[in-house]
Parts: sequence; C-alpha cells; structure tokens
Amino acid sequence: MPVTVNTFRDLQERLNNGTTPPLILDVREPDEWDESHLLAATNIPLGDIPSRTKDIPADEVWVHCRMGGRAGKACDYLRDNRSDLDIHWINEPYTNAALANIPVS
Repeated sequence: MPVTVNTFRDLQERLNNGTTPPLILDVREPDEWDESHLLAATNIPLGDIPSRTKDIPADEVWVHCRMGGRAGKACDYLRDNRSDLDIHWINEPYTNAALANIPVS
C-alpha cells in the first residue's frame, strides 16, 4: 500500500470526522517528546522502529517528527515491512500542529 502524504490540518480533519481515531506515531527522540508532543500520540523513536514494528497495531497510522524527514524514513520502513498498515506521512514542521489546533503538551 502506498504512503499518503498529509499535513497536520489533514490530521485534525481526520480526528474530527467521528470515526475511530488513528494511531498517531511520533518518531522523534525522547528528549524532543518530553519537550512537547501531541496529546494523542505514541512515541517510538525512528531508531527503534525496526525492533518495535510489531507494537504498531494493524490499521491506520499517521507518522510525524520535527520537520518530516524522520517520519518519511519511518513511513518507508513501515511500507516495506507492514502491508497491513494504511500509512500517512505528515510532511511538515511539528510547530504546524498548534496552527491546526491539535492539542499538544
């Protein structure tokens, strides 16, 4: 299944559509996560993705990082190793999450 490129505004629309929310995967490092993160997100740093791929439930997953690059790498890895995922790459800066009114810590 191909990776869909999205924005934080797309994620906000998806969260507001009334269906079961997707997994939001933050692939930043723990210190970045501690500084600020989306309240609904799960943190698995990019370097841990290969060993924790099985921790990601089969379904829809939206992946983000600080600027988009690490999220893109994570999406490529997941696409190549998990055919049961509907993968969405948020390819924009994390700071745009607040502009899209997504709750952050």
